[in-house]
Amino acid sequence: MAYTRNWDDTKPTGSEAANTIDDLMRELKEDIHERMDDLVVDWTDDPVVLKATAAQWFAKSYAYNDLTAPGNKAQNPTNIKAILHLKVRCLTGPAGNVTINLNEIADEIWSASNFVGLVAMVNNVSSTAICYVDTRGLSINEGANTITLPFRNYDGSFAGFREIDAWVTMYFSAIPTPPSP
Repeated sequence: MAYTRNWDDTKPTGSEAANTIDDLMRELKEDIHERMDDLVVDWTDDPVVLKATAAQWFAKSYAYNDLTAPGNKAQNPTNIKAILHLKVRCLTGPAGNVTINLNEIADEIWSASNFVGLVAMVNNVSSTAICYVDTRGLSINEGANTITLPFRNYDGSFAGFREIDAWVTMYFSAIPTPPSP
């Protein structure tokens, strides 16, 4: 987002007229508000809630298998046609969620409506608690083409604001559409 003003640590300079201090304070508040809107859900809320951090997808750290390809001998008991392998490193949101936006992670066009299931291997970055993906709480939003993964600590509590490093293998009932040329 482009901000109204560039940040300037040199303002006020001390030479401004006293009757302009209210303008400078309003500008400072507006500048802070604009920047905080990138980090929090609503800057005017009390208490302020951090936005869920978008997953940092490692460039082209994904692969997929087309199980419908000729000669593929894979057993297919659940109508799985394609497998998407993802490597993700991110920070979970306040409720312990990470949202996978299928529109942003691969060249091919994947559809959340074809999602069948997943397996996740979590490398617990924190040595204080171990967490896992609670597949019972998966949320699929077909309109936004997203799948939200809830991470929990092994004591059952949500793993909010946790650094996650994981391999996620997702199963789909249709192969993805090739990218546009």
